[in-house]
This record gives sequence, structure tokens and C-alpha cells, in this order.
Amino acid sequence: MASLESIDPREWRQMRNDVDDGYSLLKRLDESITKVSSTQRVHGNRLHEIQQSVDLAAGRLDRMEDNQRLQAARLSHIEEIQTQQGEQLGRVEEIQTQQSEQLGRVEEIQTQQSEQLGRVEEIQTQQSEQLGRVEEIQTQQSERLGRVEEIQTQQGEQLGRVEEIQTQQGERLGRVEETQTQQGEQLGRVEGRLERIDGHLSGVDDRLGRVDDRLGSMEEAQQQILQLLRGRPGG
Repeated sequence: MASLESIDPREWRQMRNDVDDGYSLLKRLDESITKVSSTQRVHGNRLHEIQQSVDLAAGRLDRMEDNQRLQAARLSHIEEIQTQQGEQLGRVEEIQTQQSEQLGRVEEIQTQQSEQLGRVEEIQTQQSEQLGRVEEIQTQQSERLGRVEEIQTQQGEQLGRVEEIQTQQGERLGRVEETQTQQGEQLGRVEGRLERIDGHLSGVDDRLGRVDDRLGSMEEAQQQILQLLRGRPGG
């Protein structure tokens, strides 16, 4: 082994420069890891906010479904009443051929039917307003999905930059393998956090899919209600 006195001063200075470069690279790597960790925490908070928004939207959809079921039950009751009224009108028409004095009572029944039709029209107007609100919710969900996609794109770009930095560090830190092992463990934990974030995003996508399914079922129920209204006598 060569002694320190036999080493060329230029080689000695080169070795010192290489060591200094290695320590400066280690310092920059630690700073990059700290920035990535802080970014991950910010992303985790944003994902928590998105999940809370999705939960609120799901609760609102549940309440809308309950209202739709109540409206369907009321419309069924109205249809039964209208069917009974139709049968009564048939009997009234038979009696009208024999008793012209009962026309006054028939006119009163027709007035009641007009009022009931007015109430049915009001219900249809309310349903149209509810459909408008459902469309607004769908638009908001589309915007939220767009923001989620933007966040995913930003995460992909950040991961690409992290990979580039890791490649450059791997080429220049050949003589600091022991320290690189410790940093590799830290990067492994960062990758684990990224995988958990991907899992959270998958859960958000699943919830959004279920929301879309509920909206589809609501639209089918409203179509059935409209068909029932069109099929009523005098509809």
C-alpha cells in the first residue's frame, strides 16, 4: 500500500475533489428526498379531501333515491285513483243517458280531475328541476375527475424527474455504495407511499363508478315515471 508521501499532489487533490463531490451529491439527494416526502404528504391530504367530497356526493345521491322512491309511490297512488275515477266516469256516462240532472255532479268531478292534473304537472315540473340538479352534480363529478387526472399526471412527471435524478446519482456515486444502500431503503419507503396513493386513487375511481351507476338507475326510474304519466287517461 502506497504511503501518503508517495501520492502525487494532483492525485491527492483529485481524490479530495471526488470526496467533496460525493458529499455534495449526498446532500442534494437528502434534500430531494425531503421534498418528495413533503409532496407525498400534500397529496395524501388532497386525497383525503377528495374522499370526503365523494362521501358527501354519495349521501346526497342516497337521499335523492329515497325521494324518487317516494315520488314513484305517490304516482302509483295517483294512477290508482285515476283508474277508479275512470271507472266512475264510465258509470256516470251510462247514468247521463237516463238522468240529465246528474250532469252537475259530473262537472264537479271533472273540475277535481283538472285540479289533480294541475298537481301532477307541478310534480313533473319538480322532477324536471331535480333532473337539472342531477346534471349539475354530474358536471361537478366530471370536473373532479379532471382534477384527479391532472394530479395523477403531475405525480407521473414528478416520478420521472425522481428517476432521472436517481440515474445521475447512480452514475456519479460509485464510491459511496454503503451510503447509497441507506438511501435506497428510504426510496423504497417513498415507493411504498406512492403505491398506497395509487390504491387510494383506485378507491376514488371505484366510488365514482358507483355514483355513475346510481345516476343511471335514477334516470331509468324517471323514464318509467314519465311513461306512466303519459299512459294515464287524459295524460
